[in-house]
Amino acid sequence: MAELSASLAHEIKNPLASIRSAVEQFTSPRLEDRDRASLTRMVVRESDRLSRLLTDFLDFSRSHVDRMEPVALGEVLRDVLVVIRQHPRMEACSLRVEDRIEDATILASADLLHRALLNLLLNAVQFSPEGALVEVSLERVEYLPQGVEVDLPVLLRIRDHGPGIPPEGLERIFDPFYTTRDGGSGLGLAVAYRMVQSHGGYVLVENPEGGGAEFRIYLPSLPSRVAGTRTPMSDTPMSEPEEAVP
Repeated sequence: MAELSASLAHEIKNPLASIRSAVEQFTSPRLEDRDRASLTRMVVRESDRLSRLLTDFLDFSRSHVDRMEPVALGEVLRDVLVVIRQHPRMEACSLRVEDRIEDATILASADLLHRALLNLLLNAVQFSPEGALVEVSLERVEYLPQGVEVDLPVLLRIRDHGPGIPPEGLERIFDPFYTTRDGGSGLGLAVAYRMVQSHGGYVLVENPEGGGAEFRIYLPSLPSRVAGTRTPMSDTPMSEPEEAVP
């Protein structure tokens, strides 16, 4: 925790230094209006960066699950997709969703699970170039990768067609404050990873053939007799592949 706090302090110092420098320049009587406007934009940008950083850090520190209940995974995913479709980047990207599960209920905190899946999908969208496709699929699996131990596993795949992850980044991609995106806090994927782990799940990542990056989220599901009555997911089944073309 001490190392994490030190990293947070380091990340905070840079935008604070920029803001302080701008404020000092504001007092200069020779500051032109054009420069004043530029400094104002910089202060707003760095303030927003600090806000995102602290919000992500709070999410990271609160990722422990205190209370869980049966949750329809498909419903959580559908709610996340509603949010993702409103993201400005989706105007230049396409989204394809395929659900091969009639019903999957897991023991979870719906709020934490929503935030974890949202962070993973946001990452895919933010790294997608214009006109690229983001693919999402949900299915049951019988065979698990080595090291993954999950009862009645369900697999959520999220694939983008962006630049992929640098080889040296594959081992660090879930480390707090590690990022390859300008302006990123480096906490979004760390938060998602920790939240999935708190639900007894696993997150794996690779650069698949054809480019991009693929995140595979394995989660344990409940037997149907425990899950109870199925909750209808939508009037339009998510099992029908869809593509939102900008």
